[in-house]
Amino acid sequence: MHRINLSAILFAGMVFLIPLTAKAMPIDTISSLAEMNVCGPRVGMMGILDNGPFYQEMIKHKGGRAVSQFGWHFEYKFVPIGGGPSFLLEMVPLIAGVEYGMFIPSISMPIGIRLPFGTEFGMGPSFSIGTSEKLLSSSIIFAAGHSFDYKGVGIPINLFYSKGPNGNSLGLLVGYAITRSVRKDVQRIEN
Repeated sequence: MHRINLSAILFAGMVFLIPLTAKAMPIDTISSLAEMNVCGPRVGMMGILDNGPFYQEMIKHKGGRAVSQFGWHFEYKFVPIGGGPSFLLEMVPLIAGVEYGMFIPSISMPIGIRLPFGTEFGMGPSFSIGTSEKLLSSSIIFAAGHSFDYKGVGIPINLFYSKGPNGNSLGLLVGYAITRSVRKDVQRIEN
């Protein structure tokens, strides 16, 4: 029986979906982009999917498979002035495990895309500091979600999957995002 590799499926989906949503541009085109700095709080839950080192550490501290997460979301995005998808670079520091008396900091740095109607997806590295003998651990995250616009405030709901040597997890984060600055500029001429 073959095991389905969820990371490979998510990556393949992203690789094939992005080109389908973009419009073809002539080669000699000036790209006008608005740069935006967006940030806001995030709260959510993460479920540990296996019995790996992270779960074993949670058991030692009388924890369970469900772990709370609280943090802040920083987003730097490029929005084409003529329309189309936004290109995102994000940084999301979180604290997990407070309900078990634990302090587990992590930071994720996904790179992604947000379509004009609000659906978004991305992937990137994640690093966390644990309480076990291995202080720093890494994983890769795959995220997908939707940002709803409520009178100029973004309300994101994101589902993420994390895969790494310490175990696999699935989680949900929600929050709000406010645009802090906008700069419109002609970025480059493509040849």
